[in-house]
Amino acid sequence: MKNNIKQKKPTNKKEFAYFLAGLIDADGHINKKELAITFHANDISTAYYLKKVIGHGSIRKLKNMRAYNFEIYSKKGLSQVMKLITNKLRLPLRIQQFNTHLVPKLDCKPTKQDYSCLLNNHWLAGFIQGDGSFQIKLLKVKTKLGLRVQLTMQISLKTDILLTAIKNDFGGYIGFRKPHNTYYYSSGSFINAEKFIQYLDYYQVMGAKFKGYRLWKKAFEQVQNKAHLTSQGLETLKELKMLLSSVKNKI
Repeated sequence: MKNNIKQKKPTNKKEFAYFLAGLIDADGHINKKELAITFHANDISTAYYLKKVIGHGSIRKLKNMRAYNFEIYSKKGLSQVMKLITNKLRLPLRIQQFNTHLVPKLDCKPTKQDYSCLLNNHWLAGFIQGDGSFQIKLLKVKTKLGLRVQLTMQISLKTDILLTAIKNDFGGYIGFRKPHNTYYYSSGSFINAEKFIQYLDYYQVMGAKFKGYRLWKKAFEQVQNKAHLTSQGLETLKELKMLLSSVKNKI
């Protein structure tokens, strides 16, 4: 496992297409006028990356929110995206939106749900880019050091269908937040964290999400080296936790 991982973006059209499909499944929306993907303010660099690669679209700040929309209205731009993501989407709602709005608008074939292995392409990286959260938790316990480390990967969604597929490949569990009517996938075991690292070192997230992932991975390496069993190691983990929090909140 590499210690100093360097960021790398998708290297060809197929890799980018799967990443884009995952991102659209997570935070996208397709209607009769446009395709839009919402980004947190600290992840705006990813929106500009999409605009550059696709060659179409605009970026608009959402009023009274720390968020931006990457939006494509032009028929040419929508056609470009359609060709990329056809048969690569997994979320039933997004597939329905594609077939209801893009098919008649572009006179293209309907898209089918992708059932390919999650571990073999960039779809999950794009999905985590949109809805994933890396967390370093220090939980109070009755031991000499008083703290236990937990490295959590969490993904929230309105439906549990895709979360179940992730659980089947990586372990973890699925919960439901009744006040928000939202399902969430969560994994806190080191064994599962290693599975995510093996995937994300190759199929990478980008921008602020990549910075967060790199800190999360450093925390995993501290645990792997048993540093979490020492006072000095726990101090290092506290610093990593603070840095991860600052990456998430930075505009």
